[in-house]
This record gives sequence, C-alpha cells and structure tokens, in this order.
Amino acid sequence: KVEPIVPEELWNECEAILQSQQRTRKKPSKRTMHLFAGLIYCGCGKRMYVPSNSDKYSCFPCRNRIAAGDMEQIFFEKLKGFFLSPNEVKRYLDGATSMRAQGEGTLTRLKDELQAVNAQLDGLFSLYQQGTIPSDGFKARYDPLYCRQHALDRQISEAEASLDILNVESLSADHILVEGRSLADRWPHLTSEDKRRIAEDLVEDITVGKEEVTIN
Repeated sequence: KVEPIVPEELWNECEAILQSQQRTRKKPSKRTMHLFAGLIYCGCGKRMYVPSNSDKYSCFPCRNRIAAGDMEQIFFEKLKGFFLSPNEVKRYLDGATSMRAQGEGTLTRLKDELQAVNAQLDGLFSLYQQGTIPSDGFKARYDPLYCRQHALDRQISEAEASLDILNVESLSADHILVEGRSLADRWPHLTSEDKRRIAEDLVEDITVGKEEVTIN
C-alpha cells in the first residue's frame, strides 16, 4: 500500500466520467456546474458529485444518492421556511446580535490589554534610561512585551475587521422578511446561474444522510 496521489473522491469522479465516455464514445463536453456542487456532502463526510451520465448527487464509496431535482426542492422549501418564518428570522438575528456583542467584548478586552502592555513598555524604558535596569535585564523583560504588543495589534485589526463585517451584514427582521418573500416568489423563475449564486451566498454546507438532509 502506498499513499494515493489524488484524493479518492476525485479518482471516483474521474472513473465515472471515463466509464460514461467509453459507453457513449463521445468527446468530453464542458462540465455542467450543478446547483450545489462543492457544497453537498454525504453523511460519511465525503463530498457528493453528479456523474456525467446521471442526474443524482452521489457518494461513490457509500452508494448514497439524491436526485438533483429533489435536492433543489428540499432547499427551496427550507428557504421558504426560513425567510417566511418570523421566529426563524428572530432566531437568526438574535444569534447575530450575540456574535456582535461577543466581538465587541473581545475587542474591548484586547484594547485594554494593549494599553496595559504599552504602559509596561513605557515604564520599563523609563527605568532603563535612568540606569535602574542593566542592558541584559532590560532586553529579557522588553522582548516578550514587544512581541505581545505586535500580536495584540494584529488581533485587534482582525477583531475590528470581523466586527465591521458583522455590522455591514446586520439587517432588520422586516427587511429580511420582505426580501425573503420576494426571493421565494422569484426562485422558480431564476436562471441556473442566479440560483447557483444564491446557493453559494446562503449555504455553508449540505449533509445528505440516509434518512434526512441537513442544510446549514
């Protein structure tokens, strides 16, 4: 046994394409971008694909399958259930508010710590200038504080950026409900490209188990 050169999922997908080509004796065509390509996983954790000769998302090792049309319908019902439910929207907004509060708390804590580190550095440098601390002792105390100062600067920048994103993405419940109803009404008439963009924006991942489908 040796370490595989390519992932098993990719090997299985290519094998399915080759077998299909051998049966049809056609040249490879432009690959279709399916609605949930790259977003859908089997309950075993492996990514699911739609072979060129099939209309089903498949996990080759598990033989777990779901029809692409069924998956879209499940997604559409989930979409309507979320956007048209005030309780679901409230739960989402409460979570977003909690995340912003946590982000603000983290940012405050980091800034307080940076202020304390800066004060220690100033005090240490003052003692060094007065000749109270020898060079060796100064360096041993200064270097850790200096490194921590730079680490805090970086963490503060990252925390501020994350908080900015949360603030930009914050929406009112009324806005979400209005936009959600519009999206639910328009979904059946959207192009494949538009549906794909929406799926990429809204979906973290989809897990297809033996008995249920979970959409995050």
